[in-house]
Amino acid sequence: MSDAHRESPSRRPSSVVRPALAFVLLLLGMPQCTRRSSVVPSAGEWLLMQPPDVEDASMPRGRRLLTEAPLAEWPQRGAFPSEEECAAAKRAAINGAIDHARKESGEANAKYDLDVRRTVHASCVPAAEVHAPGSSAY
Repeated sequence: MSDAHRESPSRRPSSVVRPALAFVLLLLGMPQCTRRSSVVPSAGEWLLMQPPDVEDASMPRGRRLLTEAPLAEWPQRGAFPSEEECAAAKRAAINGAIDHARKESGEANAKYDLDVRRTVHASCVPAAEVHAPGSSAY
């Protein structure tokens, strides 16, 4: 068989690889969803925090995000050495959540997905702000 007729079976279009990578990164952060980190981050770190939520039948998917809750109540989703890296992780998580929601619920309903809403409302905050001495956080 000539080289012209050979195709690499491992080559995938970037339109498949990029969303898949974002989804994998999102899944890697999922174990932290059920517990708070017991490790106090370094003073220079930035934390990706998501708002807590409560049951509320009047809200999409029956959950209300508590975006005004104190940071002490926001679960940590990651720690990063810089604000830029935290923001990049947030963008990747948003893209992964949206792609997953579109596959599961369709384009029109993706915006109501709880994971999409959580990631969109996530915030990057300096670790010192969350773990400051005398603060109510943690």
